[in-house]
Amino acid sequence: MASLAPLKRGLTGRCPNCGDARVIRTVWEIKDECPACHYSYVREDGYWVGAMTVLMALMLGGFAAVIITGFVMTWPDTPVMPLTIATFLSTLVIGSLAYGWAKTIWVGIDLSFNPASDAEQAKMDARRAAAGEADGAARD
Repeated sequence: MASLAPLKRGLTGRCPNCGDARVIRTVWEIKDECPACHYSYVREDGYWVGAMTVLMALMLGGFAAVIITGFVMTWPDTPVMPLTIATFLSTLVIGSLAYGWAKTIWVGIDLSFNPASDAEQAKMDARRAAAGEADGAARD
């Protein structure tokens, strides 16, 4: 059975693997790996296609909310052109501002159904150890 904890963490913009660190660098990008657990967010080539699907779902939801609200508020004399412009702008804004968030949601969905493998865990442990050694050397 899938654990929904990674998805919940991804929805908040935190690391879907450990939930510790904020991983959204900008509205368009997330960090390459978690600064706390060193989980790498790119698991394979073409990995971000899923994030684009999540973003399209977010955009479609925003589009639907604007158009339905517009029709309900203005029925029966719906102003088609202003409503068209409003839905276009809302979709543009959501698409522009939510891509980094869509990536954390996608990683959360993926980790919910396909948890980190033993090989990925070993890589995280090695990166964490290397980061710990680097931190120790910097303090000396």
